[in-house]
Amino acid sequence: MKIIFCGYHNPHFMTVTEYAEKAIRTLGHDLITFNDADFSIPGRARTAFKPLADFDLRRLNRKLVRINKRYKPDICIVCDGYRILPEYVKEIKRLGITTVLWIMDPPRDSQLFAGSAAEYDIIFCSGTEAQETLNKYNLVGLNLLPFACDTEFHRRVEVSPEEAKTFGGAISFVGSFYPNRMEILQGIADFDLGVWGPGWEKIPQNSPL
Repeated sequence: MKIIFCGYHNPHFMTVTEYAEKAIRTLGHDLITFNDADFSIPGRARTAFKPLADFDLRRLNRKLVRINKRYKPDICIVCDGYRILPEYVKEIKRLGITTVLWIMDPPRDSQLFAGSAAEYDIIFCSGTEAQETLNKYNLVGLNLLPFACDTEFHRRVEVSPEEAKTFGGAISFVGSFYPNRMEILQGIADFDLGVWGPGWEKIPQNSPL
């Protein structure tokens, strides 16, 4: 099967996008990848001047449509979908391509998100929180698809006593920094807690973490 996989490629570290792409290839499918954060205008300029942001976003969406027209995949999978506009999802569907939305995190603006999600043929949520949030909008084709482990990366390793002391803990959290995550983890900071991932240097000096 030919699949276009649209997701965010972080230039600094692997994310679930790369894991999913590897899994699709391992299953023997013909995979074409699309980076939905491949903007041509720098972020500061887009933040400062909304017309620039809108122009660049639509340029990115048109590029995704062109790739679908060129490769004619069986399926176009879009991760989260915040940067893919509903009218372009419709355009891809008119090409006879099955569109799939895979929601990685709970939607930030559920009402707005539901309007966009409704354009896809199939919707997968990685967790029950997103599924429960979107259930109230009676979306067709809403399914639960939790994350899995890739044993090449997610596996038990042998460590020295020094490494165990440095990296060990009763509880470990691995993931990017977000303020809401910081608030949750502060509530269990009294435990033997390890927090790992990009951005955690942003926590205030007075945080219990």
